[in-house]
Formats: sequence, C-alpha cells, structure tokens
Amino acid sequence: MSPQAASVSDPNELLKVSEVCRELRISRSTWDRMVRLNEAPRMKRMGGKRGEIRVRRRWLDEWLENNAG
Repeated sequence: MSPQAASVSDPNELLKVSEVCRELRISRSTWDRMVRLNEAPRMKRMGGKRGEIRVRRRWLDEWLENNAG
C-alpha cells in the first residue's frame, strides 16, 4: 500500500467518542455538553440502549464542514 493510500480514511469507519474528542481536541465533558445541546455530530448507539456511541467518519467530516469557522 502506498503512503498516499494509507492516509485516505474510510468514510464509513466508526469512531469511538474518545477518538472524536481527540481529533476535535476537546474533553469528554465538552462532548457531553455538545450532545445535550444537540450540537454534536450525528452518532449511532451500537448494541441497544446501553451500547457505545459511534460516529461515522463521514458524519464527522460533514459536521466539521458545516460548523467550521
């Protein structure tokens, strides 16, 4: 695999909240506040009511595009 191909991310990759927070450079408490205020990227709960939250790479990229600046 070429270095360029390795840098292209899968738009359907499911990111953990900790990965999203790291990428956005925010704390988990900031993430939780964004969720409460309905300002967070689209997300999906895996495995029912108590499952972990995941954010598709594509959803995060779209959210960043629409909320930049």
